[in-house]
Amino acid sequence: MATSAFGLAVANAQTQRGQIAGTARAEPAAAKRVLVFTKAASWEQIIVHRDGDQLSLLEKALDKLGRENGFELTITKDGSIFTAANIARFDAFLFFTSGDLTFQDRNGRGDNYPLMTLEGKRAFLDAVRDGKGFIGCNTANYTFPDAVSPGEKNDAATAWRYTKMIGAGYMGHNAVQRGHFSYLDRKFPGMEDVPADYQPIDQWYAFNRLMPDIHVIMALDSPKLTGNLYERSAYPIAWARMEGRGRVFYTTMGHTAEIWSDPVFLRMLLGGIRWATGLANADITADIAQVTPRANEIPERASEYIATDPPLPNPRFPGFAVHYPQLRNNPRQSVPSRPPKRVLFFTKSAGYEHPIVYRNGAFPSWLEREMLEFGQQSDLDFAFSKDGTIFTPENIAPYDAFVFYTSGDPIHQTRNGLGDNYKLMTPEGKQVLLEAIRRGKGFVGIHSAIDTFCPAPSAPADPYGVMLGATSAGHGGRSGRLVPVDRAFPGMEQVAAAVAAPEEWYAIQNVRPDLHVVLSLDGESPLAWARTEGKGRVYYTSLGHGEQTWASPVFRQMLLGALRWATGEADADIRPNFAK
Repeated sequence: MATSAFGLAVANAQTQRGQIAGTARAEPAAAKRVLVFTKAASWEQIIVHRDGDQLSLLEKALDKLGRENGFELTITKDGSIFTAANIARFDAFLFFTSGDLTFQDRNGRGDNYPLMTLEGKRAFLDAVRDGKGFIGCNTANYTFPDAVSPGEKNDAATAWRYTKMIGAGYMGHNAVQRGHFSYLDRKFPGMEDVPADYQPIDQWYAFNRLMPDIHVIMALDSPKLTGNLYERSAYPIAWARMEGRGRVFYTTMGHTAEIWSDPVFLRMLLGGIRWATGLANADITADIAQVTPRANEIPERASEYIATDPPLPNPRFPGFAVHYPQLRNNPRQSVPSRPPKRVLFFTKSAGYEHPIVYRNGAFPSWLEREMLEFGQQSDLDFAFSKDGTIFTPENIAPYDAFVFYTSGDPIHQTRNGLGDNYKLMTPEGKQVLLEAIRRGKGFVGIHSAIDTFCPAPSAPADPYGVMLGATSAGHGGRSGRLVPVDRAFPGMEQVAAAVAAPEEWYAIQNVRPDLHVVLSLDGESPLAWARTEGKGRVYYTSLGHGEQTWASPVFRQMLLGALRWATGEADADIRPNFAK
């Protein structure tokens, strides 16, 4: 796998011709070049979310499929690849995308990779019309969902151009469930051996405005499914059509992780790729009127999604509607003697987004779910946010302390794919935060919080870094011994003399001389410390990279002690000891 200027590109499959079970070996010709595009400008499916520079689950599956079947894939999320010169290099495009790829609000629903330009959109659609192939999976139908993109001329030649190309308009979907099919075209490549009782669990889109020239490959026996969108006659969920001289294949399948290891689905998808790239032929005579004659007849009840389990507002997630079933709500064992301290847990990722803070759409992250339960057990009233605009005097007034598990510069964040897509903090909001700490609110920074507002190497500390007590000089993962320096600090009482812990450790620079070191790495480098900023109590720990650390009772004991100290529930002697 080589690295491309546009992300994670190239699976060079020319010398690895193989096959998945039951599939004919690809012809020994020059490898067809396919651009796999997985930019999410709207809802980012978890199967296309990348952990840093690692391919996503879906991208790994496609990479393997390409290598085993003689295709040369370039896999990217970078919309700036769509220029006339770059487009000319490819024989086909495979989209697992969402939203308007030329325009994206920082609303937290999508990724943070560069956008396609309007010129790129037009060049791509022209290329398909002029003979390039197109393969769309699942959310590719929920791509460019409006008639035109912002800035485009709304005329007959432009309006709904992508929707017409892919073959249908998006309506929505109900819950993931088993599929039932009323029709299969077993003559289309990849469909020859689909079992008669094939009922995969997946997400089944509902469509409108189905093009009259569609050749149906699979039709959904929709009345057998559960959900109001399926209360209609059978309609196509996989098809082929021509867009000018270009071959277009679409399937609604591909939502679940399991489907990308399903050999039946992979054979169908491979058949679609081979047909779209010209390696296989098929009779694609328009037959939607014969196979699914009532596909475009949509009863009123099936015309709009009716949510059975919608995301709802939740005071613990300001400004973010969440799925309640994902939240564990354990009642306290006893009634606290005083109101619990209120803590704002902020996890905006303007740099690298750690997997434990990734939100899958309206579902809280793993860390948020764990900390909600932790707070309920510890009489801490957590609220969780990734929205930088929360930092106004009015919004932060109710909180006693802030916990940061953040990265990068939350004010200036480029669309480079490293972080999330939530709203940015303003310079004024940053000052509001720092002033609130100086006036007495507590602060607990965890792990990558030290890599937040971080200056270049050897540069002076930003005011945030001054408040925290040090800035990052990089990190590396290795095993080491956690050596307690101050066992009298809250939460440190029961920590063993030396605990082996595989972690990711931050090296530090711009160190303030007033640090009170609580924990060290091998008795040499500070890992956790406390200090005061004006009237505010500030604590930082380098621990917390992954789930293993957060699940550790020792780490949770240290974290609870830090929060109790930062919120004024516990006291400690924090005279500077860094120089010692």
